[in-house]
Order: sequence, then C-alpha cells, then structure tokens
Amino acid sequence: MLDFNSPEEKEKVNGIFELAMQCLSPQDRDLPIVHKMCHMFQYGIAVHHSGLLPILKELVEILFQEQLIKVKMSVFFMSRCYLSVSIYNLW
Repeated sequence: MLDFNSPEEKEKVNGIFELAMQCLSPQDRDLPIVHKMCHMFQYGIAVHHSGLLPILKELVEILFQEQLIKVKMSVFFMSRCYLSVSIYNLW
C-alpha cells in the first residue's frame, strides 16, 4: 500500500481516531470496517460512502481538512465515483 503520511502525521491520525472511537460502543469499535479504515487513515488514504458509520464519514472529512488524508474516494448516489487527490500534500 502506498504511504502518504509521515510518522508525525500518523501520530496525529492516531490521536484523532482514538478520540472519535470513544463515541462508539465496544461492539462497533470491533467492526472490521473500523479497523480497516484506521489502517487506511494511517497511510493518508480514505473512502467515503453512504454505507459507512457516521463517525467514520466525519473522520474522513476532519482528517482531509487537517491535510492528513491525501487521497480520498467518495461515492455518491451509488452510481458515481469521485476521486479527490490533495496534490499540494504529495510533494
């Protein structure tokens, strides 16, 4: 997997992610998608679609705004795909 985040950025992602996970029940924290998204966030990659837990959608937006997500794929209306790449963060 491509890695777009520095070690310092990964620490920031971890902090934000752990704070957000306090909102979830223990059962929801153990969902496979939660673990997968955390792993992707570490690398600066995210997906955003209607099937995600609301807290994960919010996390994608927060991390993207904080420039900790460099590549984001958003799917709208189950038929269209939008790929957003933060070019200014890649160099």
